[in-house]
Amino acid sequence: MKNTQRTAAIALAAGYMLSSYSGFDIRTEAAGETPAASGTNRPNIIYILADDLGFAEVGINGQEKIKTPNIDRLTQEGMQFTQHYSGCALCAPARCTLMTGLHTGHGRVTKNDDTPLRPEDTTVAELLQAGGYKTGIVGKWGLGNDGSTGFPTKKGFDYFYGYDDQTLAHSYYPTYIYRNNERVSLDGKTYIHDEFTREGLEFIKNNKDEPFFLYMAYTLPHIELTIPDLGEYAKESWPAKEKIFAAMVTRLDTDVGRINDLLKELGLEQNTIVMFASDNGAHDKGGHNPSFFKSSGPLRGIKRDLYEGGIRVPFVVKWPGVVAAGSKTDHISTFWDFMPTLCDIAGVQSPTAIDGLSYLPTLLGKGEQKQHEYLYWEIHEQGGKRAVRMGDWKAVRNNVDKNPNGPLELYNLKTDLGEKTNVASANPEIVAKMEELLKDAKRPIPKEGKPFTTVTVTSAPTATAAPNPTTTAAPSPADNSGAIKVEIDGTAHTFDPAPILVNDRTMVPMRYIFEIMGATVSWEEATETVTAVKGDTTIILQIGSTEATVNGATKVLYAPAMLYQDRTMVPLRFISESLGADVQWVEASNKVVITTKKDAPTPTPTPTPTPTPTPTPTPTPTTTPDSSSGSIITDFVAMDGFGSMWSVASNIQEGDVFYGDRDFVLTTVPDTVKGADWIKTANDSKNSGGTVATFKITADADVYIAHTDMDPSKPEWMSGYTDTGEDILATLNKEVTFSLYKKSFTAGSTIELGENSNNNQMYLVIVKKK
Repeated sequence: MKNTQRTAAIALAAGYMLSSYSGFDIRTEAAGETPAASGTNRPNIIYILADDLGFAEVGINGQEKIKTPNIDRLTQEGMQFTQHYSGCALCAPARCTLMTGLHTGHGRVTKNDDTPLRPEDTTVAELLQAGGYKTGIVGKWGLGNDGSTGFPTKKGFDYFYGYDDQTLAHSYYPTYIYRNNERVSLDGKTYIHDEFTREGLEFIKNNKDEPFFLYMAYTLPHIELTIPDLGEYAKESWPAKEKIFAAMVTRLDTDVGRINDLLKELGLEQNTIVMFASDNGAHDKGGHNPSFFKSSGPLRGIKRDLYEGGIRVPFVVKWPGVVAAGSKTDHISTFWDFMPTLCDIAGVQSPTAIDGLSYLPTLLGKGEQKQHEYLYWEIHEQGGKRAVRMGDWKAVRNNVDKNPNGPLELYNLKTDLGEKTNVASANPEIVAKMEELLKDAKRPIPKEGKPFTTVTVTSAPTATAAPNPTTTAAPSPADNSGAIKVEIDGTAHTFDPAPILVNDRTMVPMRYIFEIMGATVSWEEATETVTAVKGDTTIILQIGSTEATVNGATKVLYAPAMLYQDRTMVPLRFISESLGADVQWVEASNKVVITTKKDAPTPTPTPTPTPTPTPTPTPTPTTTPDSSSGSIITDFVAMDGFGSMWSVASNIQEGDVFYGDRDFVLTTVPDTVKGADWIKTANDSKNSGGTVATFKITADADVYIAHTDMDPSKPEWMSGYTDTGEDILATLNKEVTFSLYKKSFTAGSTIELGENSNNNQMYLVIVKKK
């Protein structure tokens, strides 16, 4: 199924997911009665990030001297988070946590240096881009310079205008700037902040007819104190540097207003989420004294401190008609929650092996909000610092470089927000727990994700919205995480993607469930129609439709057939019952139990002469060497817990194209591997090498391995391969050099795929011989 077909279908998936959270009726909008301004039900997303703006340097947090009316108005029209944290007290590491969903104990970038993101470091922009969003960044990047693997256009952004380098962003009058991959010369007299705003407004205008994600990474009011004019602060009797600083903050605020004004002008306001935050606490450079404006308010510390003043930042979310206007929440959230939240909003799957938790239930004012067991920070400046927050408890360790096991400071933020009284000696059991959490924060994340606690959110209700009608009562599982279990005739089944909930109806990959239950499936490209046949029963579904036919009779679906991660999804109950099965929902175990009927009734008067065979949980291995259909891979065994990356392996058809988690996306297939199967292998996080998987092939085949940056003379990951000298760089949308290795195998051969010590990405290519 083509990617072009996926865009519209994902929009439906996103809409129906949001409807189950918020209660508004996406189908009404889709029918044109109250159409979304952008022409899609998926909201546009604008994230505005200030640079070194202190917690209390905006009016919403008590600032009295600096005027920020537009940021304050965002709060009046949206939700203010009172306990929102940056990912670090330093620019680049904080931005890394925002983009990758990983805290500084797991993230790639931990210093303000030139360390780039790697190809395997997935960003939220890559996920949204693959989900059909136009993506743009304007301003300061800092996660990979030109020519590196971390440059913005290699990390999911369709458009980039700004600084690639952290240090170059210190100047407001640069001599050049980047537009996408090209340097644009400037005269050194242009105040770059104004150009950032102009570029951001143009991006919105150019993409108003499709869903977009715009990351406005402003540099105001960072370090260099300079401004074209002082505006209303010229008359103040303050120190000269403080007048400049105030004018910089207000100029930033003015442009926040310009962005909102343009959204209203274009009719996009109602379908656009606007978020505003700062990357860390207030700075004390360039002549600015944060005490003059009481920049940290009641909090202790500033930038580079892991006390609250260095990491707690202003955060506001405006989403008209969805997020309750004028609401506040004390939900404890952080930068690494940004990725899963946006994925939930956009209807794309978030990686599981991240530290973030979606705060969408808090935004919507309903549902069950997952809570962090703890938050963790580290900074590699000023002697090294570590901090952890667990509930109201906060622990800080300074001078880690000299004394990594030095004493912890302990504070109770509920009674001591200013972190003035160290209560470590009076709470040895809490200190011991914090020590364990500091160790836990550095351990690798399990592939199935980190554990979390679940509590009921009691924040303000959402804006009134149209009810979402249903036709019958439905199960209400504990959460919408996708962890729905499916059991068929006593056998548990695993699906890729995992079952999800849409309108409180369990959804599963359609082809898998049909085939498990003994039906054959065909796809009609021109009409986007799926046909499943089992015995005398024929089921026809069209992508995006809320109706289906069973032997010509129209049936209403509780949610539409849709595409989800290149797998067609339909309501599980509908499939099962249409194929003559009983369905039960087991609330306590979050499980759907399906029991097939041996003599399922059919609409024809003549009963089926033979009983329906009991389905098997996995496809039966094929041994016929010259099989022209069905799976080309059998007997698949994944090693070392990497099975989730290979969940498609048991149903690979000749001619299918597979790729991994969007680190690389194939745009074309080279002639040498036309009709091949592509599968991304796992990395070896410990650089130890070893076997990833073994499997057999059902026919004579040429096997190719494509590997990044591998030395052609040392194919250590598998013996017997020779470099063909072919370069498949042109097949990728990223500038990664590949070597391609080739070997021929006969039908029934066992192939062992291994990892190399370079910890790079590999692709497996199997080409069936004609």
